[in-house]
Amino acid sequence: MEWMRAHLHTPITLTQMELRSAYSRRSLQILFQERFGCSPMQWLKAQRLEAARQALLHPHADDTVATIARRHGFADLSGFAMGFRRRYGVLPSGVLRLGRSPD
Repeated sequence: MEWMRAHLHTPITLTQMELRSAYSRRSLQILFQERFGCSPMQWLKAQRLEAARQALLHPHADDTVATIARRHGFADLSGFAMGFRRRYGVLPSGVLRLGRSPD
């Protein structure tokens, strides 16, 4: 999990997870389901979404939704926006506006 968190910005496959963890694909599926209630890929997506949310809340001056999405491993901006809204109930652009607003 530490390795996955450190590589949120890169594509990660189940095969890579197997090799890095020394667990079989099936064992990974079972372990993640028992511990987190989801698959390894769902967990990874949730970690990416949360990292992106934090970046949207604390943006750099030149950050856009697209640059933040790409930085956190999302190649498809519309898929990112839909997944973000499904998880947090707001659009990423709204969170970015909030992050840019003065305190």
